[in-house]
Amino acid sequence: MSLPKPDLHIRISDTAMQALRAVTCAERGEDFPIATMAADLLEEKLLGRTHTIKLAAERLARAGFSGKDRE
Repeated sequence: MSLPKPDLHIRISDTAMQALRAVTCAERGEDFPIATMAADLLEEKLLGRTHTIKLAAERLARAGFSGKDRE
């Protein structure tokens, strides 16, 4: 059993809400909770962006940029 996730409330534009409903319906069906789909999409985006930042930092470190000299 997984641990409970923290509760988060966000506000999105009407256009984004329509897009979220369309994506949810197309990918998971009309009965799938929109909030669950929103959480899945947000986690996917955040984890992907974090991965990209980590890769960029590793490449900079390999290139000799450590950041300790305010490079």
